[in-house]
Amino acid sequence: MSGSYEFTQPGLISEWVVNAPWSGEVAVLFGNKGVGKSTLINKLSKTKSDALLVFTAIHLGDNIHLISAREHEKEHVTYAHDHFWLDILSLIKDKTSESLIVIDNADLLAGHLDIFLQSFTQLVPAMGVSVKLLLVGSVKLKNAKQLSQRLPLYICLVPPSERECNEFMNAMQSEGPSGEDVVFRPGFVRHVCLATKGNLRVMKRIAVIAKQLAVAEQSTKLSSRQERLVMAAVGLPYKSRPSALLLITYAVLALAIGWGGADMITLPLPTPQWLNVSKPTVKEAEPPKITSVTSNVHDAMQQLYATWGYDVSAEEAWCEQADRANLVCESGNETVSNLASNGLPWIARLSVDKHPLYAVVMRVSDTDIDLLINKKTWTVNRHWFDTHSEGHYTMMWPPAPDGKNKVTHKSDAESIIWLDAMLSRALGVPADESGDWTAMLTEKVKLFQRNEKLQADGVPGKNTLIRLRQALGEAPRLVNEMTPGTDLSEWLTAQLPLNTDMPGDASKEKAK
Repeated sequence: MSGSYEFTQPGLISEWVVNAPWSGEVAVLFGNKGVGKSTLINKLSKTKSDALLVFTAIHLGDNIHLISAREHEKEHVTYAHDHFWLDILSLIKDKTSESLIVIDNADLLAGHLDIFLQSFTQLVPAMGVSVKLLLVGSVKLKNAKQLSQRLPLYICLVPPSERECNEFMNAMQSEGPSGEDVVFRPGFVRHVCLATKGNLRVMKRIAVIAKQLAVAEQSTKLSSRQERLVMAAVGLPYKSRPSALLLITYAVLALAIGWGGADMITLPLPTPQWLNVSKPTVKEAEPPKITSVTSNVHDAMQQLYATWGYDVSAEEAWCEQADRANLVCESGNETVSNLASNGLPWIARLSVDKHPLYAVVMRVSDTDIDLLINKKTWTVNRHWFDTHSEGHYTMMWPPAPDGKNKVTHKSDAESIIWLDAMLSRALGVPADESGDWTAMLTEKVKLFQRNEKLQADGVPGKNTLIRLRQALGEAPRLVNEMTPGTDLSEWLTAQLPLNTDMPGDASKEKAK
């Protein structure tokens, strides 16, 4: 079941946009990236499709175009920005009721707002129709000088509150694998709100990744280390530190107690010899060692399936079963750097004390690696891993609907429609259901590739398909903290200290 959550402020803004008497004027809806502006307009176009004309500003080659983005349209029409008002007058002149024209992603028009708004104020009234203009964009659009001179109406869509963030992430966990939901710590929710700046798509990915991690490790609460992994998976920093107010409070208390109690503290009398009783020595339990752990290939495959959200028994955890989950299972020999570039967890085969050990690699850095073994996470030194690894891997990745590792203009219509729908969801733009490979689809592919720091060639290959699934929360993500171009060698022996897990979390051991 798809998760859903309704925020309060977008509903109030929608009511004002539709019902407020501001005909002939310009309004600006602005807010942080991903805070839900396009979602608000999309919902509004569904409920008021007869009154709304929605367009999205895009780069098409070297020019800026406005593409029609109404929900019910199967074929979207593009208009050059400099002839926009002349071209759409035929759409509004016959309307008897008031029309609302919405320009989404209006930041692209920043350098052309003077002529664009001048045409609106001159041409539209001449047609004798009642029209409102709503520009939707970021805070930069609000600060545009061309807009401030015309005194528009400003509407700010603020990021959700901590309570709304928590409720939203709880609702979005249903997009992840089946299992018990994660209980998010209030401090972690607060950090997510600040780090994402209200980006709902990133918050959804955090919720789904947290659910995937919890299901894989059979936990219902995230430890501080798990929280760091989740934030790293979406490319956001995570620094757990006390607030400045708390530090000041500690300093004042320490100073007050130390100053006020100086006269009360006296040197103690020497203790008589006969009162010195030797304390019994307590032998600390030896921490477990990874060399004593056993894990066969089926145990590791079960863990790998769990990272994809599938609960399978060890007996059924075969590579050949991956096609039932619409996945491709491949194996072979490859370096850690090349495997990490795929961005997906994989099974590594290690040779420990002359017996094979299979582990799922969940995080890679220049100094250490996180291994998932028997539902426990171990952090091992990179030098130790490189010494014991046999170089063999098993990995799963999601293909296109036709089972191929790329989608091109020669692909069937079903694959092209699927690709366009996935890209449109990831980019927040209207989808095209024609099944034809268009220039617009190529631009969508390039834009997504640039966002994901891939080669922007317009050809959605294996890496693009993987990142596309990850961006929509439909695939696990390897936490890759490796420095680009690092040459791994034996001198990499330093380790990052492990954070202590709280009771009730999935156990994590440090390899010896």
